Amino acid sequence: MRKNTDTNSRRIVSAASLLTALGFTVVALLQTSCGSNPTVEDTNDHLELIDYIERNEDGRYLFRTGGIVLEEPYSKPGREGIVFRDVLDSVSRQYFTDIPSYFVEKDFGPPFGIVDDAEVDVQDVFYVRILGDSAGTPLTTRFQQRVLHRSAYFLRLRSDRDAYAGWLMHGYNGGIPRDAGMEITKSNGDVFRGDGERFQRFQYMMYVSTEHTGDDDIVDSITVDTFPGRTDGSYMLLQDIERVTKGDELFIQSLDVGSNSVYQFISAETETGPVYRLMHRPDSAHYADTIQTPSATNRIWDIICFFEFQFVDRPGGIWCVPYHTQ
Repeated sequence: MRKNTDTNSRRIVSAASLLTALGFTVVALLQTSCGSNPTVEDTNDHLELIDYIERNEDGRYLFRTGGIVLEEPYSKPGREGIVFRDVLDSVSRQYFTDIPSYFVEKDFGPPFGIVDDAEVDVQDVFYVRILGDSAGTPLTTRFQQRVLHRSAYFLRLRSDRDAYAGWLMHGYNGGIPRDAGMEITKSNGDVFRGDGERFQRFQYMMYVSTEHTGDDDIVDSITVDTFPGRTDGSYMLLQDIERVTKGDELFIQSLDVGSNSVYQFISAETETGPVYRLMHRPDSAHYADTIQTPSATNRIWDIICFFEFQFVDRPGGIWCVPYHTQ
């Protein structure tokens, strides 16, 4: 089992700088660490995890940015007569990786035992222009940054000589709504949650090694202490993400949304292509919508993205609900 020697590492690298980082300038990766510079092995893990999210089928679909902000016209309650349209100028991405320490082994119990784990937070910023038009007359343009946090939990379940250094995505978090509950009903009546209630922090037992050196700085002995631990973030197991039949209709309902000034938008892939619209509000406490999932898709995973329109720049203002097509 390969370990790194950075005892407290958390690094950041933007997608734009990934190609540069893949070269010999890896030492320039930003880090917020009290430890030493990352070793070659540690840097490789960092880049392999990013590569997994950008190239592996699990990562590409669950962390996609395409089709989330579209230029579909919409209106807002209380702003009758005005047609709005969002124009996506660009998307920037940062990765925050938490990679295991050389001095810590983690025992997850059956069936995994002692394996490496890693947590990756992916922050996407959508730079949007909001255009308004009243009876053909353009209104003032607004600029907005919409921040979406998604995260993945990895276990190294294969050899570090295998693809992606043996890392496999084990859990996913598409973000948690600010306060509203979320239920999604399939056409057969089955209901699954979309608000983070099923997320969990994974627990393990940590074996922490401490080296003891003498006056000659030679290691005389090593002691191992045992502590219970758990992941920093909360996740849903990939195997527990809801299975949805291709072409199924999904009825989506947000519960207890509170303030009448919060407009909830939905963005999803449907039978007729990507949709982006204001959800219907049947009463003061609910938003609702229905989408028909694509019947001829080759995607294993897909996401439904939600915007609390006036809170998109705050945690919980944007989140994604994953589902597995079958």
